Order: sequence, then C-alpha cells, then structure tokens
Amino acid sequence: PPLRKFPNMAAKSDGSEAAVRNPCRRYSLADCCWVLAALLVFFSDAASDLWLAATYYARHQYCFFALTLLFVLLPSLVVQLLSFRWFVYDSSCPQSRDRDSAERSRLGVWLLHSLVHLLQLGQVWRYLRALYLGLQSRWHSERHQHHFYWRMMFESADISMLRLLETFLKSAPQLVLQLSIMLQQTSFEPLQELTRSLKRRGSIWQFSRCH
Repeated sequence: PPLRKFPNMAAKSDGSEAAVRNPCRRYSLADCCWVLAALLVFFSDAASDLWLAATYYARHQYCFFALTLLFVLLPSLVVQLLSFRWFVYDSSCPQSRDRDSAERSRLGVWLLHSLVHLLQLGQVWRYLRALYLGLQSRWHSERHQHHFYWRMMFESADISMLRLLETFLKSAPQLVLQLSIMLQQTSFEPLQELTRSLKRRGSIWQFSRCH
C-alpha cells in the first residue's frame, strides 16, 4: 500500500526476515519513555482542540466552533482509515495452520480493530502495541528478542507515518486557523495560546522524529 513499508526493511511486518539480516538493538527505558511521552502529547493535543471547540460553542461563536471541529474530525477520519487499511494489509495472510481457529481468531481481531478505529483510537492502539512489543523483546530469549524488536520497529514506522500525515492535515491547518482567530479578536485567550503552543511543539516533535 502507499506510504508504507520502507524498501530497506523486510516485506513482512512480523519482523522474521529483518531479524535475520539486522542486529537487534535492545529496547531501552528511554524508548519506553518516548512512547509514553508521545501518548501524553497525543491526548493533550486532542483535549485542547475539543476544549477550545466547546468554548467557541458556549460563546455562540458557531463559525469558529465549526472550523475548529472540522480540522479535528476530518484529519482524524483520514488517519484512521489509512491505519485500518494497513491493518487489513497486514492481516491478509493468516499464519495459523488450523483454518477454523484462524478464521475465528481473525474475526475477533477484525471486530476489535474495527471498534478501535471507529472510536478514533487507532493511533493509541498502535502506541500501546509498540510498547507491548518492545517490552516483550526485553523479556524473551535472544532469539525471540529479534522477532519482537523488529515487529516493534515496523509498528513505530507506521506510527511515525500516521503522525506525520496528521501534522500536515490537522496540526498545521489548526495552527493557522487559531492564529487567524487570535488576530481578529481584541484579546488573546489562554486556551487559544495553549492550543497554539501544543500545535507548534507537536509539529516540531514530529518533524524532528522523522528527521
């Protein structure tokens, strides 16, 4: 699929081929802290947007409310659809030899992922999965460390691509919108300043990670 799976990495997301060709770097506490910090930034960003939209609605500024909510929901829908598309691609080939068991397992996973993405929590799920795979790579033997570590690397690559897309679709337009609203008003609201600051720092964070 587009925007997916870099050519210098293995074609499969289970990490089996990459583990053979590449040495495994041990998953560290710093890696875990980065994931937790990214989750904190994600939730803070979303909460500030929704709080700001609710504030506009309470003040009967319906145009600002609609535009703010539009730049929250539309990019989120695009990112969730792309994330779910990648999940469909990854789960297209069942690995279990028991066909009935594999079908039941796939149905349960499909239902779970469908619910997660409908709730707009696809990125949160991927963050938690990357954290789980990283911790598993520390707790298993050296042979399995490679397997879990490279699956975590693939998951992290997907998260980075999704966050980069969200930066262009959501953070940058939302930042421009809130700056325009601030310039039209006679005074700056603390919540607007907080949202602008989070957008700016989130964009810098994502660009620095991709670099």
